[in-house]
Amino acid sequence: MNLDRLLSHWGFTPDEIFIVMASLTTLVITVLIWQTLLVRDRIGPKMRLLAHRRAAMKEDYLAGDTPDSEVTDLMRRILRKLKLLRGASAEKAAVKLTQAGLRGKNVMVYFMFARLALPFVFGVKGMMLFKWMPLWKMKDFSSTLFVLGAVVLGALAPAIYVANMRERRKQQLEKAIPDCLDLLVIAAEAGLSLDAAFQRVAHELGPAWPEMAEELQLTSIELTFLDDRRRAMENFVLRTDLDSIRAVINTLRQTEKYGTPLSQSLRVLSAEFRDNRMMKAEEKAARLPVLMTLPMVAFILPPLFVVLIGPAILSMIDHLSKF
Repeated sequence: MNLDRLLSHWGFTPDEIFIVMASLTTLVITVLIWQTLLVRDRIGPKMRLLAHRRAAMKEDYLAGDTPDSEVTDLMRRILRKLKLLRGASAEKAAVKLTQAGLRGKNVMVYFMFARLALPFVFGVKGMMLFKWMPLWKMKDFSSTLFVLGAVVLGALAPAIYVANMRERRKQQLEKAIPDCLDLLVIAAEAGLSLDAAFQRVAHELGPAWPEMAEELQLTSIELTFLDDRRRAMENFVLRTDLDSIRAVINTLRQTEKYGTPLSQSLRVLSAEFRDNRMMKAEEKAARLPVLMTLPMVAFILPPLFVVLIGPAILSMIDHLSKF
């Protein structure tokens, strides 16, 4: 076989390859079990990152930007020459990165460079696997299709990764909104200001909902350093991209403009959001019988027919074979 000749050319035997693969499998399983049983501090690194963000915003007001590393500077220069850091596409990518929780002045550079470089990297890997050192026998047309598929996968991989992180983060933020509003009501009734209430609620929500705690802490920082408080609120809505957060921010604006009681408005919003969560859960429960119909027909009814009708068919075959 082609694979046996390739292994013998490299000096490996099938038994050695089997031992190496078994060792790697054992190592991966051990690491996965260890990662599952490990108790992680999810809020600690985020709070340290926000502390660095606060210090960075303060330095921006007092001094210039810090220099980048040589690799990052090289990436930035390449992207600037290709004009990939400007335009509508770059602005949309920046918004999606922010909504996915990927922040920092160099995140945009890394993302755009990955979109630029990964198609070439995946294409070279595809050429190595399917053209230069083919591990499977296939026609030239099929190998070319696999190489093109690898290039397309490399081009779509960064966007798919960011989209998955964005949707997962939005789900966590949506679940945390009722608890966040309840704590904001308590903070408002205690007489705290808006930025102090955000900071206190972020501290309390950290262990349960680190994503919401991070957003509240960042909003509190922007309320402190930005000149326009409305801009900080708009940034909060832009980072989350949730209708419920937009409703909360509109409520906060109305309370500041018309002087209505903040705690009462937030309590009404919290009750509405909890009712919406209950309605969504009931909707999913109502769809469950319809979703279970196809698995029941595909996996339960055929074995049931075999158990019930199989003996009768076998006895009929025995009787007919006597004639």
